[in-house]
Amino acid sequence: MKTDGYTRGASTQRQRISRRLADRYSLPVVLLLLFLTVFTLPLHATSLNNDTAPNKSTERTLIVGSEQNFPPLSTGMTDAEAGGFTVELWRAVAAEAGLKYSIRVLPFGQLLDEFKAGHIDVLINLAQSEERRKFADFTVPHEIVHGAMFVRKGETSINNEADLAHKSVIVVRGDLAHDYAITLGLASQLVLVDTAADAMRMLASGKGDVVLLSKLVGMLTLQELDIHNVAALLAQLGVVQKFSFAVQSGQRPLLDRINEAMVITSVQGTYGKLHEKWFGVYEDHNTDVSKLMLSALPVALLFLAGWGHTYFKSRKERLATESKLRTLYTAMEQSPISVVITSIEANIEYVNPRFSEVTGYSSKEAIGRNPRILQSSQTPNETFVELWGKLTSGQPWHGELINKRKNGEIYWEDAHIAPVKDMSGKITHYVAAKVDITERKRIEELNKQSEERLHFILENSPIAVRITSMRTHAVIFANHSYNELIGMTPEAVIGIDPRIYYAQQHDYEYVLEQLGRGRRITNRLMELSIPSLGNMTKWALASYLQLEYNGEAAVLGWFYDITDRKAMEEQVQRLAQYDPLTDLPNRRLFSDRLQQALALAERDRTRLAVMFLDLDRFKPINDKYGHAMGDVVLKEVATRIQSSLRASDTLARIGGDEFVVLLPNVSSASDVMGVAEKVREVLNQPFIEDGQVMSLSSSAGIALYPEHGDTEQSLVRNADTAMYYAKEDGRNNVQVYHPEMSARESVNPL
Repeated sequence: MKTDGYTRGASTQRQRISRRLADRYSLPVVLLLLFLTVFTLPLHATSLNNDTAPNKSTERTLIVGSEQNFPPLSTGMTDAEAGGFTVELWRAVAAEAGLKYSIRVLPFGQLLDEFKAGHIDVLINLAQSEERRKFADFTVPHEIVHGAMFVRKGETSINNEADLAHKSVIVVRGDLAHDYAITLGLASQLVLVDTAADAMRMLASGKGDVVLLSKLVGMLTLQELDIHNVAALLAQLGVVQKFSFAVQSGQRPLLDRINEAMVITSVQGTYGKLHEKWFGVYEDHNTDVSKLMLSALPVALLFLAGWGHTYFKSRKERLATESKLRTLYTAMEQSPISVVITSIEANIEYVNPRFSEVTGYSSKEAIGRNPRILQSSQTPNETFVELWGKLTSGQPWHGELINKRKNGEIYWEDAHIAPVKDMSGKITHYVAAKVDITERKRIEELNKQSEERLHFILENSPIAVRITSMRTHAVIFANHSYNELIGMTPEAVIGIDPRIYYAQQHDYEYVLEQLGRGRRITNRLMELSIPSLGNMTKWALASYLQLEYNGEAAVLGWFYDITDRKAMEEQVQRLAQYDPLTDLPNRRLFSDRLQQALALAERDRTRLAVMFLDLDRFKPINDKYGHAMGDVVLKEVATRIQSSLRASDTLARIGGDEFVVLLPNVSSASDVMGVAEKVREVLNQPFIEDGQVMSLSSSAGIALYPEHGDTEQSLVRNADTAMYYAKEDGRNNVQVYHPEMSARESVNPL
């Protein structure tokens, strides 16, 4: 498992917690603390394994923000003067967690801006709110106080929140009371200050009508400033401030370490001592703490059952226990996990607020009833058999349950259920920690359905589709069309490296390189060589996309087989350049080759020749034996002429019985005449087809570059002119062009 410094520290700290609790404290407290530290671990598993989790070393010095002059929670105006309850509590927690830090003291509004900008790692005195949870993660609250309205003594026009309309309202910039005042519609009436002391001085001097502030902070500020003309109204402000340590959103490993260190400082008594030091003299605040302890009584009674009378031997011990229970109960009440505690008869004795949020059952509705009220009849019976088999044998159980909310809605839970034992080892209760995983299950089901639809579409696609692993390059999926493309069975294709099918290896390497850059490939022409089909060449338009398949990085490739179309295109291209009867170059291709030969001859200062040839007495063969026999003779003529030429020469058929020859790199006219005579002689030999003996002859004209022309048109025209002179001279002979022949008009066949 990938961990960072905070995660490794948290793991070590959990081990220390277990050892210390086992050595120093009684079983019920140990069970509750271990429940809080162990049963919440599954919630954090994702963040601990997430590659995007923060990667901070425990050696890094944290920047810790403390508010200026907000007594008794924080005191001092500079970094060096930092003090107060939360500062001292932080120092104890940081020492327990092994965290290095430096404290920065600023006005609260500036402090909050610095935190949002990421310049401060931890705020040690931030009240929780839904808005603030968008950018911060909170520990369990270390203090809960009510808001109050402060007015000048003798002020009779303000008695409650309803009287604040049209009044000048003073608030600390960024404080929770600031946010609350805005929700009351007082934004245009607000006067913003940096500290509680600034607020009280302004009100006392006659500026502004009312201060909205934490009652505890306000009372202490008035006392420290020796202000006597300001007092708190009896009516409370409708905001409860749950002050906590806050870290940057997503810094879960750091949050875990701080939470666990808070548990240890509480159990060790440090929290109780600091709380007594800073809050013990405030009567109003003790009332709030007493209410908190009364609300925690069900949990306290549960875990102290059969043991409390010996534990509460003295008032000192009782106070220490109250401090511990206050922290632990707050943690359970604020937990994002549903917590349920039942008796040995499986009757519910405690549920936390998260349970009510998830199920729709209030605490009053749930307590005394059996958890069967949540059953949906969709959880397999085997699950309950396994669950009770584990619990009754004293072992914890972990699994998934399909339950039903109060409104009938079905939901999924990931549940950890464990038996609670007394000092003798007897099971007295069961405790369950459950996480609502309905959304996760919904997404998993949607993904499963999407994968099934994708698989069905791909499997039945007429286009060849395959998926290969990015890690091994092996085929992990191939549809029927792909199997046909490469001529293999479905079983044989899985596991094969597809690179063996690429005629050009660099084609596939290019694909992988482009995908690695986050690009996709669309309709790229690929030449495939198929070993299973005798190395047959196939052509495909291929597209590629990187994706995740069965939990691993993969490449989806789909191939549109255009082998037949490619062959047809090549055939069309060939028909455009070759004579279909003799398979010789036609007039167009001959023209292209002559132009290229002229360019080379000009560059290399060499000579070339063009020979124009026409068959004598070919028409009588067509007339006597038919065109089919004539075609056979023409193909034989092409074969005989080709046999008399060099490999570098080009023979083309440009008409019915007309042929033209390109002879590059010739030395002289006599060399060309030698070739022409050789051609004439082979054509004078009898043609014997189907028992018929036929005779032919030919007339040829020759033009040389550069003396008879330096362009395609002039050379062909002059060779044609010489050929006509050969025909007029009795046929069956060869003539070399000379300028005097141009006096007679000739037609350029090209």
